[in-house]
Amino acid sequence: MGDIVRFVDVEDFRLRFAGRISQTLSKFGEKVLNEEVEAVFAKVAQDHGLELNDFAICPQFEDNKGRYVLLMETKASNTSADSVRLAADIDLALQAANSGYATRRLNDVAILPPILHMLPVGSFAAWMESKGQAGGQHKVPRTFSEKQMRELMPPPS
Repeated sequence: MGDIVRFVDVEDFRLRFAGRISQTLSKFGEKVLNEEVEAVFAKVAQDHGLELNDFAICPQFEDNKGRYVLLMETKASNTSADSVRLAADIDLALQAANSGYATRRLNDVAILPPILHMLPVGSFAAWMESKGQAGGQHKVPRTFSEKQMRELMPPPS
């Protein structure tokens, strides 16, 4: 229960795992599948010459609208990475991948532009370890609550 599958072949009844309902972006009604999010982050990171280590997305609510805060960690410290450009490219790629997201982003109707935070190498691993979930079958959740995001983010300097 809670899995999303796609039909690959209806004659031979072949299914492909497409993600988990709990990992679907839908805080604002957009219904973006985890596989769409994974593909977008991988492609944008590659386009920017970055080696993606991990990422998560956290919804934030502002008045009657919301936005996503994107948390990204690459395999090497990329202090020179342009987080504003990366966020804009992820936003455009999500719009191209999912019409529900695009509709809600149109003229900032329901979703405001995302904000991206580049995290130091090892941030996600340290956070998972602090939760007693290091290694093995434990994976970083793709959707974070604001509480989880505060736990992960380094304090402002």
